[in-house]
Amino acid sequence: MSVPPVATGNLDENLIRSERMLQVAYNALAFVEEHGYETYDISDAKGTPLVLWTYAHGGWFARLLRLALYGGLYIAPIRFRKLLRVRPSRYAHASAMLACAYIELYKITGERQYSERAGSLLEWLSQNTAQAPVGSCWGAPFPWFSYGGVVPVGVGSSHGTIWAANAFLGQFETTRNQFALDQCVQACDFLAFGLNSTRHASGSLSVSYSVLDCSQCLNINADAASVLLRLSKLITKPAYYQSGVGMLQFVIENQNRDGSWSYDVPLQGKASTNIDGRPWSPNIDGFHTGMVLSALCWALPAVVDSDLHRSCKAGLEKGARFYMGNLFTADGKPRYSLKSFYPIDPYSCGQAMISLLDICQCRVLDFDLRQRAALLVAGVADFTIESMLEPDGSFLTARYRFRAIRLKSLRWAQAVLSLAYVRYGGFLLTQLRADGHPS
Repeated sequence: MSVPPVATGNLDENLIRSERMLQVAYNALAFVEEHGYETYDISDAKGTPLVLWTYAHGGWFARLLRLALYGGLYIAPIRFRKLLRVRPSRYAHASAMLACAYIELYKITGERQYSERAGSLLEWLSQNTAQAPVGSCWGAPFPWFSYGGVVPVGVGSSHGTIWAANAFLGQFETTRNQFALDQCVQACDFLAFGLNSTRHASGSLSVSYSVLDCSQCLNINADAASVLLRLSKLITKPAYYQSGVGMLQFVIENQNRDGSWSYDVPLQGKASTNIDGRPWSPNIDGFHTGMVLSALCWALPAVVDSDLHRSCKAGLEKGARFYMGNLFTADGKPRYSLKSFYPIDPYSCGQAMISLLDICQCRVLDFDLRQRAALLVAGVADFTIESMLEPDGSFLTARYRFRAIRLKSLRWAQAVLSLAYVRYGGFLLTQLRADGHPS
């Protein structure tokens, strides 16, 4: 089945649109290259001693102080960071996303400079790993508060490691670079064997967010399963496949009846909190739901067990329908969560574009569902340009109803949206070529 069309109008109009989307990506990447990889991050102030103290100490005073600190960060995001002695830092997660963007550009253009830029970022990643009990991993450049308490700098986590693994794998698939494959194996060793895991009565498997907790985040397990299963098709390592299918089973069996996924699943028999220390409650937002859907799209081709493949396909279809029906407004704008449209969030917008592209390119899904995703991504791309793009090529860090936040954040804005627009522009070009246009 062919990939559904994504744009109306004649071929020349569609070519102009594809060039515009790629130009947005080029400008965002040029901004990064000019201003460097060290930036402020939406979570960096949460790693300051004063904010961490408010998480570690309960009570009304700590909560009130934390609200006051966050109010200051909202009113004067950069000045208040300087007051808290926060410095710009380089986030491994962001470097991995940038590498993925350059790999996609290399696929589109064939220009070696993009493969070399990706290679430079991946070399930096290989030299700046975090502490790992096995394999290689990456963490945050500042402390942060998680399920298990304060996670210090240099402690590995799953999310950044998943992005690094996907970047190394993408580089190998594109260039057959053995170094990239070796690094991907090291990252997958950490994901399969280095995190805290829980084996459930059903036989499913869940792994933790970091090495210091026993959390069960659904997007983490879906993403880890996806890269483990993809790699298991390239090398002979049955443990990767077994871990991957166990995590996929965990994700599917914890899908809500309406097709949604909560952010995480509390451990049975333990006092449960959200990742920021608050009492646990279901949290369904746009970008984490999108991550699960993208992971399922990429994982499905590697699942050989027919029963699991069938249940994953059904879960993906149900989840995609919920996602497109509930986490976008009637006119196609991405919602931050089920409860709120604001803030307009660059990561949410970027993940929406990536996930919708993954849905409309997933050939096991119904044509109508893929067509709906293809039409929706066009509106998200236009909306993001209108609401988030700055004249210098960068993106806002957040837009609230009455205020915009400008941190020039690499991880939370520039990197993910660079990747999203490269992928969307490449997708449009693929469609044009399929229609016979000499693009």
